[in-house]
Amino acid sequence: MGVALTAEDITEFRLPIGSSDIAREIELAQGDSSYILGMPLHDGARPMVDELRKLFRVVALTARPATALPATAQWLAENGVRFDSLVNVDEERKSMYGADVLIDDYVGNLTEFLDSGNGYGVLVDRPWNRETRSALENWLREERCFVVERLDEVPPLVERLAASFE
Repeated sequence: MGVALTAEDITEFRLPIGSSDIAREIELAQGDSSYILGMPLHDGARPMVDELRKLFRVVALTARPATALPATAQWLAENGVRFDSLVNVDEERKSMYGADVLIDDYVGNLTEFLDSGNGYGVLVDRPWNRETRSALENWLREERCFVVERLDEVPPLVERLAASFE
């Protein structure tokens, strides 16, 4: 689309780009397996998942188009990200899967999850969620939701919360 952006430039989940927005363009790009297979792994993602799997069942919930699931599974395997299950879900319906903790970078997913149950939410700090995280204010105050800047902060946080899972 002739636009050069860095992650820091994407300050909203649906950042307008011409007659479209960044979320829609990414969704369209995910129809191409080479796009998915070429994505970089976030710093700390593999060690985070490895640490979590030592004590917990890890389910990767993705709102990518269903047609992207095979390439997503391949990408996870090629990047050494091991999980217990990979599930394609509708955006903002991640509460349906009975998780104790949802780790996400989209405030909408966390809001729906926290509103629908008794689990905990972990928001991974990203430029596109900084202006909307006020929607999580009550859960942050109640310590049902937490914000992490780095993925290596997640395993000790989830371990600390685990006592309330039982």
